[in-house]
Amino acid sequence: MQISRSQERRVAFGPFDTGTPDSSGLPLGVAGRIFAALVDRRRQNRAVLGVLAVYVLVWTLYAMVAKSSQDIHPDTGELLTWSHELALGYWKHPPLGVYVVKLWTMIFPVADWSFYLLGTTNAALALWFTWRASESLISEEKRLVGLALLTLVPFFNFLALDYNHNTLLLPLWAMTALFFLRSFKTGQLGYAALAGLAAGLAMLGKYWSIVLIVGLVMAALTDARRREYFFSASPWISVLVGGAVLAPHCTWLLQNHFVSVAYASSSHAGQSAVAAAVSALTFFLAAVLYASIPLAIVAFALRPSKAAILDSLFPSTVDLRFIALMFWAPLLLPLPIAIAANARLVSTWAIPTMTFLPIVLLGSPLLTLKTETSIKIVALAVVFPFLALLAAPLVALNVFLHPNATGSSYYRLLSTEVQRIWRKETDRPIRWVIGDRGAAVGAAFYSGDRPVVNPRDTASDDPMRRSSPFNPDNDVVRRQGVVAVCMGNNSECAWLGRILPSAGRLQEVTLARRFLGWSGKPAIFSVIALPPVPASGS
Repeated sequence: MQISRSQERRVAFGPFDTGTPDSSGLPLGVAGRIFAALVDRRRQNRAVLGVLAVYVLVWTLYAMVAKSSQDIHPDTGELLTWSHELALGYWKHPPLGVYVVKLWTMIFPVADWSFYLLGTTNAALALWFTWRASESLISEEKRLVGLALLTLVPFFNFLALDYNHNTLLLPLWAMTALFFLRSFKTGQLGYAALAGLAAGLAMLGKYWSIVLIVGLVMAALTDARRREYFFSASPWISVLVGGAVLAPHCTWLLQNHFVSVAYASSSHAGQSAVAAAVSALTFFLAAVLYASIPLAIVAFALRPSKAAILDSLFPSTVDLRFIALMFWAPLLLPLPIAIAANARLVSTWAIPTMTFLPIVLLGSPLLTLKTETSIKIVALAVVFPFLALLAAPLVALNVFLHPNATGSSYYRLLSTEVQRIWRKETDRPIRWVIGDRGAAVGAAFYSGDRPVVNPRDTASDDPMRRSSPFNPDNDVVRRQGVVAVCMGNNSECAWLGRILPSAGRLQEVTLARRFLGWSGKPAIFSVIALPPVPASGS
């Protein structure tokens, strides 16, 4: 950004104002210096990486404090337990998230803090790809403000802390959009190959990525440059590379009767027409609500005119129109499809959709930014993580006083009790854990035995129906033994006895977490152990 002599004046922006301008006309405050570095083309990429490194550190510290009164999220624990047996696919999801966790735990220990670090690093990587995607599309000042606004979206901080198949898509979607955009605009075959690779990885992350790919294709088909693109080698290279990435998993799907596709459809299909319509509306409104802080800042700080708002929604320039369609398609396309299919949409599926939000919000040439306003927005983005860190002890105390329904406050204690009960039966390691998803995953996550988890299908009203294959009469299971866990007393968890009729009696354990010297609310879990059965003839 070029700053004229007329801008060399004192810029007042609250506590960051030192009143002394530097050679660029910017004040020597924290936010002003960050702003100056980030709009300087010579050093901005290094500066962004430095800022993102601090971002990762502060949000990881926040998670360690705020979540100190609870244990790991079941979604994260599930990925770890699956990583104990690598495969080309799993009964609920494709395998990429499992591979990432496996690689991560080869470098870092299996601990709560390391998975919080994984979540924040994943979010920062998405922010980096988003930053690069905005290059040459909007001014340097708007790029910076857009990045600052994106750090205020919960997808990139609070929700990103619990690493799962939805947050995994954050950098994958941003990377796919970045390389596709460059492939479309430049025609370079290297970018085409990278776009195919990124799209294939996104599909290996979660099948939901199909809506992104459809959106990219729609953007290309409706663009005036479509003939040049589709008659080039670029799209076909992308398809070939993406197909090669997906081929092993597709083979696994065929061999396993499309079990993960069946799970995805059965878990969310079968809704009434009204329920499907409500979930579609909720999905869209939730996405808007998650982006409400950036929307409010743009509305009240920038005060866009009606013409600027219309130009943002329906851009007049070719490039911005292309970006707008890439942004809106993954958000809007699922709505009519879900209603027509009587399927349920989940609000957190909108997590990876925000890649081009800064360009859509700020891209219109009719929307102007004052330097003072830009610095204030950057200052807010800088201060926000530290304010969250200050509030983290109160968050931890609130969770301690009000444990959530999944039982995550008790997983570490439950794992210790499961180990104690199991050791009374055998000195062999635990290899199988079944039962309630949260309890089973939590008990397995903190177990040093690295067991495989096969929870019941909690989406089903029938507690005996499980989407994952588990047969207690299977010779392998009988030889290795199994532990079943459930949150509740013996009568509430009687279904465990029906699954393992040959096992011992249900044992109730009452657990209470201690925090800052206080004892929290007690919770009851039921545990049943089926020790290994020697093979016949041994």
